[in-house]
Amino acid sequence: MIWMLAAATALLSSGCASEDEVAQAERCCADLSEMYRDVVGKSDMLYISSIANDCRDPLVMRFLFQNVKDEYADSAWSKRLHALAVARGFLTYQFRTYIYYDGISGLLYNTAYLASAPNKVLSCLKCSDGVLGYVCDMFKLLFGILLSIVGLVAAPLVGLLCHPIETLANLTVGVFYFGPGWWMYVTHTNIFASLWDLIWGGMFYPLWQALTFWL
Repeated sequence: MIWMLAAATALLSSGCASEDEVAQAERCCADLSEMYRDVVGKSDMLYISSIANDCRDPLVMRFLFQNVKDEYADSAWSKRLHALAVARGFLTYQFRTYIYYDGISGLLYNTAYLASAPNKVLSCLKCSDGVLGYVCDMFKLLFGILLSIVGLVAAPLVGLLCHPIETLANLTVGVFYFGPGWWMYVTHTNIFASLWDLIWGGMFYPLWQALTFWL
């Protein structure tokens, strides 16, 4: 009975995106990085726009709204942060992560996607396109949750096969980096940094976003 009341309350309080809000979301997503600009759907567009308007996740703003082109771009360190940003910044599950991420980044993505589910449920109350849109978003999120549970095992294995050196660097120490800023890279590419990203960025921070959603 309690769950039925909670579901009814969620549906009745779900937002109804107006044409102006949809247009605003489209303008907002026009600033996405090249990797996602042309593939973002309406649900993700409204969700990402709400994140941008609330300025609630700096990591999402950094990696989704610009191409990070510093000396560490496309490195094991950068991919870990990128995985957290995509997991927390997209409502739908992103299959392309299997190709792009190393094993540890794949684990981070799927962990963060699972942990961010409560925050996405709450956020969709504000940004979904009406009651029907909210129901559709919840089905997409549920499908993504199921995929991320499988991905907790599958993604690290695929990432290890596709990116063995970067996976090893995130599991040990990234001493085989030969670009500029070597010391900065090594201090951020090691097993301790990976554990920090997993525990804080992949678990506690998304849950903290949900707990503080109404504040």
